[in-house]
Amino acid sequence: MKPYFILVLVALLFTLSCRREVPVDTIFYNGKIFTARTPSEFVEAMAVKDGVIVAVGTTEEMFDAYLPADTTGVDLKNRLVLPGFHDAHLHVWNGAKLQRELDLRGLTSLEAVLQKVREAVAQAPPGEWIIGRGWDHELWATRKLPDRKLLDAISRKHPIYLKRVDGHAAWVNSVVLRLLRYTEHTEDPEGGKIMRYPGTRIPNGILFDAAFELLDKIVPEPTFTQKYELVKSIIEKANRLGVTAVTDNSPLDLYPVYAELQKNQALTWRVNFFISYTENLDSVKAFIARQGEIPHHLQARLMKLYADGSLGSRTAYLKQPYTDAPESVGIPRYSPEALTEMVRRADSAGFQIGIHGIGDAGV
Repeated sequence: MKPYFILVLVALLFTLSCRREVPVDTIFYNGKIFTARTPSEFVEAMAVKDGVIVAVGTTEEMFDAYLPADTTGVDLKNRLVLPGFHDAHLHVWNGAKLQRELDLRGLTSLEAVLQKVREAVAQAPPGEWIIGRGWDHELWATRKLPDRKLLDAISRKHPIYLKRVDGHAAWVNSVVLRLLRYTEHTEDPEGGKIMRYPGTRIPNGILFDAAFELLDKIVPEPTFTQKYELVKSIIEKANRLGVTAVTDNSPLDLYPVYAELQKNQALTWRVNFFISYTENLDSVKAFIARQGEIPHHLQARLMKLYADGSLGSRTAYLKQPYTDAPESVGIPRYSPEALTEMVRRADSAGFQIGIHGIGDAGV
C-alpha cells in the first residue's frame, strides 16, 4: 500500500505542477462556442492569451487549467460565439470612398438620384468633382438608362461622375466627356463601350467598363491621411459586424495605408490583396517587395482578370442576346487568346489567378 500511496501522491503533484502552466488573459465560459473544426462541434469555454485562443473545452476544464488570480472571466450566458468572418470578395476602397461621395444605393426613382446630385452641386464650388455610386436604373419606373443631358441640366460647371451599383457602368455629364476627349469620332476601347444617341455616334454619357476606367487617373485623389482615416473607419465598422479577414479588390496603392495601420496597431483584420492585372508584372512584384508583407496580416498574392462585366449593365458576355436588349450579347473584355496569355504571364510571375466571369460566354 505504501508504494502505491507514494505513486499516487507523485502523480497528483505532477498534475498540479502542470496546471496553469500557460497564463491567459481571459476565459470565456458558459457559452455555445462553434469551433469550426467540424460542422457540428460546439464547446462551452475558451481561454484567450494576447488575442489568440489557446484552448477550448468545458467550463470546468478551462477554469481548472488556466485560471490564475489575474485572469478575467467572462460569462457568456449561453450566447453563441462564432469565428471571425472572412469576406472573400470585398472592394474596401470603394466602400471607404462612399463616406465622402454621394451614396445613391437603393434610390427607387430617377428624380431621387437627380435631387441628390442637385444638393451636392449647390454646396460645391465650380470645378469641383461630383462623384457618386450606387444608382440602379432597374429600380426606376422606366428601367431605362439615363443620359448626360439630365446631368448637364444640373451643372455644366462641375464634372459629374456617377458609377452604377455594380461598378461596370458610369453616367457622366458633358464636362467629363470633354475631359476624356470622347466625341463622335472616338472608337470604343477594347473591353468597353461608349453609348451613343440612337442613329448617331454622339456619346450620350453612359460608359461601360474600360470606357470609363481612365477616369480613375483623372479624378483628384484623397491625401494619404484621408485614405488612412477612411479605411480605418471601414475596418472598425466591419469588426463590429464580425469581419476579421478580407480579400480586397482595391487598387494596390492602398497597400501602404494598410502597412501604416499595422504599424500603428490599427489593422484589426487580415488582408489579402486581389491585384488587378497589369502588363508590368515586374513593377507590381517590386512594389510589394519594397512594402514588405506582414505574416498573417497583409499579403498580395492574388491577381484578378476580367472576362466580362455584369448583368445589370448588360455587359456580361452571353451566348445569346439579352431579351430586353436583343442587339447585344454583352462585352467580352479580352479575346480568349489574350486572356490565356495574361493568365500564363501572371502564373509564371507566381500569382494565384482569379477571373471575373458572369455571362455564360464569359465563363
